[in-house]
Amino acid sequence: MSYRVFISHSLKDVELARDLARRLMEAGVIVFRDEESFQPGVDLRSKIMNTIGKSDEVIVLLTDHSADSPWIRYEMGMADALDKRLTPVVVNEGIEQLVPMVGKHFIKYADLPKYISSLKKRTKAA
Repeated sequence: MSYRVFISHSLKDVELARDLARRLMEAGVIVFRDEESFQPGVDLRSKIMNTIGKSDEVIVLLTDHSADSPWIRYEMGMADALDKRLTPVVVNEGIEQLVPMVGKHFIKYADLPKYISSLKKRTKAA
């Protein structure tokens, strides 16, 4: 069974999300992102809930664009409600303070290689 990750991000950060997805796929992770996983006309809330439900982990890209996004907060709340591992990735220093759910548990974008290395181990174990 493969390890599955849902990437939560602002549409304004699509290039960051694509880069992260590429890195994760190179590590053997199955990646879900809204621009690839969701079709127009589909009930978005239901689709997000189902996709996060199928994921092992939710990675949230925290930027100036995503900090006040209701969709990002919804996806973080859904991950919490479904008891999924939630990994915020802080792109802009200090942005984690604007998102109360983050607390002290987050990864700095610059530390992604180290995080992805540990994720590879989880992927092999899955």
